[in-house]
Amino acid sequence: MPCVQSRDPKYDNKRSKNFSDHEDEVLVSGWLNISLDPVVGKDQKGGRYWSRICEYFHEHKTCSHAPVKAFQFMHCWNKLRTQPKWLAKVDELAVAKTSNKKQKTSSTTYPSATLPSEIGQENMWAQKKETDGEKELKKDERFNRAFALEQDRVANEKLLKVRSQEVQLKKKRDEERIMTMDLTAMPDEQKKYYMCLRAEIMSECSMGSS
Repeated sequence: MPCVQSRDPKYDNKRSKNFSDHEDEVLVSGWLNISLDPVVGKDQKGGRYWSRICEYFHEHKTCSHAPVKAFQFMHCWNKLRTQPKWLAKVDELAVAKTSNKKQKTSSTTYPSATLPSEIGQENMWAQKKETDGEKELKKDERFNRAFALEQDRVANEKLLKVRSQEVQLKKKRDEERIMTMDLTAMPDEQKKYYMCLRAEIMSECSMGSS
């Protein structure tokens, strides 16, 4: 955290090396209160921003001092660690550090703030879209094959029907020719042959009508 400075001559411009726990906590409280101000927030000029923190510090501190500890900012950490603003800053620094290690930035590129977990999710989403596309393509192929087979079946049925009708029509014409044929001038053997054919035709007609 930057050393607190003030333009007001009545405040000391340097942070004491032996700040007490209480003074450190007051300083942290000032930073949080000024930063989280719903009216101005962090969008205030640097000089005025730290001047307000300094004023807050001098208004709320006491005059007592405590001896310096081995790690003298544990109390600050305990106060800051659950604050959303602090956690957001920690995440921002971690992302920047990871990005600097893995990527070479240039004047035409923007720094990436994508976390590894987000990259993994994007890769999974891309793979899912690719898999869905392949499934959809296979589905279309199966549909096209089935449609083509159905068209062939219908065409074959129509062809068979037409051919059957042609055969039936030819048979009827032949039967009609045999039944109306003049047999009087034919030799006996030929006459007997056509008489047998007429008998078969009449038999089929009788079975069909019954």
